[in-house]
Amino acid sequence: AGQFRVHLALVRSGRPDEAVTGSLTLSVDGESAGVPSTLNLSALTGGKQRELPVTFRYFENFEQEIALPSGFQAERLTVVMRPGRKGLTPLTQTFLWNVD
Repeated sequence: AGQFRVHLALVRSGRPDEAVTGSLTLSVDGESAGVPSTLNLSALTGGKQRELPVTFRYFENFEQEIALPSGFQAERLTVVMRPGRKGLTPLTQTFLWNVD
């Protein structure tokens, strides 16, 4: 088991005519007892968060505490930004798990 703090910088591309609103979700891919597994945000926060609301104009430094269960070997972190405006495609980025 382990407690971790995820640090992200959300940066707006294009002209920031208005604030961006939406929600973030995080998931961690890895293995538990040799079996591939994915932990969603609810699992990572002990059921406290399903998604995280965000609002920013230019950029936003973002932090979230997460917990990995004992025996889970993390490999990748996936971040999905779902814009609040209808018709916009969610943005997804995956990072190799790196603990500093």
